[in-house]
Amino acid sequence: MLPCGAVKERLPIAISVAALVVAVLGSTGLGEAAQNGVSSGVSKAQRATGLGAEKSSARRGPRGRRGPRGYRGYRGLRGFQGPPGDKGDKGDQGPNGTDAFEVISSTPIAVIGNTFETAATVLTMPLAAGKYLVTAQATVVGTADGTAVCRARAPGVVGPGSSSTARSQIGTASGSTRADTLSMVFGVSVIDPGTVHLRCWEENGTGADPTATASSIAAVKVGNLTQSGS
Repeated sequence: MLPCGAVKERLPIAISVAALVVAVLGSTGLGEAAQNGVSSGVSKAQRATGLGAEKSSARRGPRGRRGPRGYRGYRGLRGFQGPPGDKGDKGDQGPNGTDAFEVISSTPIAVIGNTFETAATVLTMPLAAGKYLVTAQATVVGTADGTAVCRARAPGVVGPGSSSTARSQIGTASGSTRADTLSMVFGVSVIDPGTVHLRCWEENGTGADPTATASSIAAVKVGNLTQSGS
């Protein structure tokens, strides 16, 4: 008896030969008998080999391993630009800008007098109404011993106002210097147009008056100014 595998391999050949015999004999009685015999034999052979009508379809084998991931495709074309969005709400108004003013001088001015009222005016700068942060400087040079004093004041030399004062020992004595820059800073609220005055004088002088060789006044206009202290 042949193995089941050999029968399965030879079955297609037997079926082909039987079909050829049927085709040659045609529709004769002998042909019909042969056809019936072939059909019966094929059915028996299919059942013997496990290939009956209910099992004639090929059996599905085990699932193979997953293949490797394919290459990434090309980037697609850029889409069309969308319609513009709605207009946003109007933003809040920003703070007011800052205005700054400055005057400078390199004209030598003799430092005379011994009080603010009798002192020499070294430099002035006009101010419109508003609130300001004022910075003033004066470079004082001298060889005789004494105390150089400079004061910046606004909006005038008298009446209500704000000021800042600076002092330096000028001369050749111990602890003194022959040249020094005196700096003053203050805030002021100017109701009506006024003027910043920078004046310098000498206290306890022992000889020739010193000289203010360079001076400057700068004012920055601000929106708010808070002053405190006495």
